[in-house]
Amino acid sequence: MNPAGWASLQKAAEIINRACRENRLVAVWGHDDIDGIASTAIMLDALRDKAKAIYYIPPKSVTHYGLDREVIDQLLAKGVSLLITVDSGISSLDEAEYAASKGLELIITDHHELPPRLPKAVCLLNPKIPEDLRPSPDLAGAGVALYLAAAMDGEPSEGWLNEYPHRTAWAALATITDRVPMTGENWHIARAGLDFIENNQVIGQLNDLLGISSDQGLSPRIISQTYVGLLSSGISQGFRHETLELLQGDFDHQRWKELYSDEQLWLNRMEDQVAAKTETALADPNPLKVLADEQMPWSLVGPVVGGVRDRTGHPAIILGRKNGLTAGECRGFEPFDFVALLNELKGFFLQHGGHKPAAGFTVIEGREKELIEALRKYGIKNQNLILRSKPSEKTDHRLARLDQITPILPEMLLRAPYGPANQPPVCEFENLLLPKYSQPGDRYWLKYLIASQKNEDFINFKCSCTMDVTHKNNFYLDILSVKANG
Repeated sequence: MNPAGWASLQKAAEIINRACRENRLVAVWGHDDIDGIASTAIMLDALRDKAKAIYYIPPKSVTHYGLDREVIDQLLAKGVSLLITVDSGISSLDEAEYAASKGLELIITDHHELPPRLPKAVCLLNPKIPEDLRPSPDLAGAGVALYLAAAMDGEPSEGWLNEYPHRTAWAALATITDRVPMTGENWHIARAGLDFIENNQVIGQLNDLLGISSDQGLSPRIISQTYVGLLSSGISQGFRHETLELLQGDFDHQRWKELYSDEQLWLNRMEDQVAAKTETALADPNPLKVLADEQMPWSLVGPVVGGVRDRTGHPAIILGRKNGLTAGECRGFEPFDFVALLNELKGFFLQHGGHKPAAGFTVIEGREKELIEALRKYGIKNQNLILRSKPSEKTDHRLARLDQITPILPEMLLRAPYGPANQPPVCEFENLLLPKYSQPGDRYWLKYLIASQKNEDFINFKCSCTMDVTHKNNFYLDILSVKANG
């Protein structure tokens, strides 16, 4: 989609470009996840050589979602006169009012669900706000930032996604990581960006660190299983963020080696927590799985609740302690809507927001037990909806042997890349020769399996697998279940 037709986008670009011409200090306010970090990187790149710009990304340890009055005061003290939020701000009503009262010009760009009342700003840019010629309402935050950067550059050409490969790479990385629907503009951003991700200098350095090769190409699934965890481990100190500096080319090999080592320990702890919390959740008959653990490190809460959701097939909520207050993370499957749940129970929260399948909140002190009871009642009241919100278990193709897969491949190429709302096909093989120690989670390149079907070390399995394909048209199988025949 050509960004020229989105009126609010053009308005935001005009305001920013005017501030640049007036040599004003501009600040970009991000969010501490890959989408928010990538969005910040895109905006800083668009401002490069146009204006002096600084950024602020709230650390994960803070309890406050979105804008913060104290930091707004710090920005004003530094001389900032225009503040641009990316991937955040749409629920910051009081803080936006405060910024306006201080004479700070505010542009809010976001993609999260709209609150009942929108904040005050000189421009609101969110594809969920109904507007003629807007792009898909499912854009990631970095997709919104990518559109805004293109509008700041002037009238875009037909191939504008290819003009700044590093921006498109960052936007694709965020689109994949934030698990927005892989359709429409998101699909085009990811498709264009996969090649740019592979050829990005930073990714090449991470490949060396991780000991992996992208010679066969990349897919959203491969990216999620390799780079995302490490990139998410960078730490924000507010006005400095390790992952943002990495994306900008500042690669401290020793520091990222330490982070990678820490991530491996973190993953082991996460697996233990997911297993324990899943066992507890399955013992609870309530279809909405509500768990509380004040001892769990906050960095584990989001990933663990996602693991509980995946293993139980139910929407899940985990409450933990964050910077002295009780906070929660929610993960589920559509059509179950966590935004609707949090809005109905908003009297319990200092703050809340997010997306329908993934949201978060901070609890008013002293109301934790009441909230847990209210959440359980909500689960019982909405159990019919919850039980319809499980992931699909359908099999797309049932095949006897590997050589029957050939007719499926051309359509797969047309539909790739795959992701939410555009899932790769699931194939069930009655007889598939695989290495004898194959197990769920293993990945095999199709051309390797075809060449190895007479390998004496392979044995016959009945298996279910996800078929996927990289941007270099190399197919692979991700094993879901496997059982030796005979």
